[in-house]
Parts: sequence; C-alpha cells; structure tokens
Amino acid sequence: MRAAPFAAAQTAAMLALLGALLAQPVARAATGLPEPGACPTTAGRADAAALLDATAALVHEGGALEYRDLPRVSALLPAEVWGQRRIFFSAGMRMEIGACHRRYPAPRSFEEASARFAGAARLDAAGNLLDYRAGLPFPPEAIARDDPAAAAKWAWNLEYRHRGA
Repeated sequence: MRAAPFAAAQTAAMLALLGALLAQPVARAATGLPEPGACPTTAGRADAAALLDATAALVHEGGALEYRDLPRVSALLPAEVWGQRRIFFSAGMRMEIGACHRRYPAPRSFEEASARFAGAARLDAAGNLLDYRAGLPFPPEAIARDDPAAAAKWAWNLEYRHRGA
C-alpha cells in the first residue's frame, strides 16, 4: 500500500512548524515553563493522600529526602518510576534535592564532539539522518531559516540533544 500524498505533505508541514518553533527565541512565561529555581510542591497521589499533611511542603534545593519521605514526592516521579520504587529506592537511602528546573549545560565532551563532527551529518531526500557520529548532528547557528530541510535538522538535533548522564 502506498502512502497517501496528503500524509507526506502533512508530515512535512508538521516538521516545518517544529523547526520554526525551535528556531524562535520564546519567552519562558509564554511557554508555561517554570522559572529556574522554582521547585514544585509535593502534593501526593490519591493513593497516598492519607499519608500527607493538609498542606503541601515545598521541595527545596539542598533539602534531603529519605525512604520514608517517598509518599510525599510520589506525584513528582514518573508513573514508571513510582510503580518500581522498590527497585529505585531502598531503606537507608538519602536523596539530596538539586536545583529545580535548572538548565544544566552539556558536558565538554558533548560540546567537543558537536564541534568535531560539525558538517559531517547530512539528510537524504526523505529527511533521514546520514553520517551522524556524535554530538549535535547540525550546528544550530548553521541552520538557515529559509533552508527547506531546517525542520528536519532541528528535529534531529532535538533527538540527539544531550539529555544528562
């Protein structure tokens, strides 16, 4: 069965929109993202409601949580982690809270790989990534707004961005 031309056009339009959105500097308030350092409250899940006080405490940078505190932070954990909490957390553990909503920089090794392999990655006619090695596939400053493949390049950069350890 052949793909409908409309589906290909719709996908191209969505990729173009993604590229345009990623290329624009957007005010943090307009995105709905919290300000750096704004820590969430620890209102729990419905099944943990009986274990919580009437008011939600704030998680704060430098604060410590122990195993007995897990029900307080259950709503802050992805469902997959909460469902397997006995694997991720153990009695006697102590977890220190880091900076909330901080944008952590990519490590030097990632930045060096991005610079070293800049210009090596390319796209085929269908937008598939070719010759990618490491780092960001396409240097953001080299993606022109009028480039017909800009959306696909931004999408590949999003896929291969640094995501932490």
